[in-house]
Amino acid sequence: MRLTGVDRLHGLIGGLHLSGPAFEPVIAPTVDALTGLDPALIMPGHCSGWRAQHTLAAALPGALATTQLRHLRHARRRVIPKWCTESSSRR
Repeated sequence: MRLTGVDRLHGLIGGLHLSGPAFEPVIAPTVDALTGLDPALIMPGHCSGWRAQHTLAAALPGALATTQLRHLRHARRRVIPKWCTESSSRR
């Protein structure tokens, strides 16, 4: 954000690579740092690991969405921020 001049992290999509015993110690600090940035949308990939995804869901419940296609039908109703679903109707 310092480099771009943008004052807010709007979204983060991708793998955080936090699965496995070697990476579990960095889940809490990573989630704390992301919570401090207050993203509107966060979509961690499967390689983020289920522990990290559940920790993110607890810390950022309104921002978390899944990248797993089999869950998108349910995720759209529950976890995708309202502004994401309304933007297409405004175009």
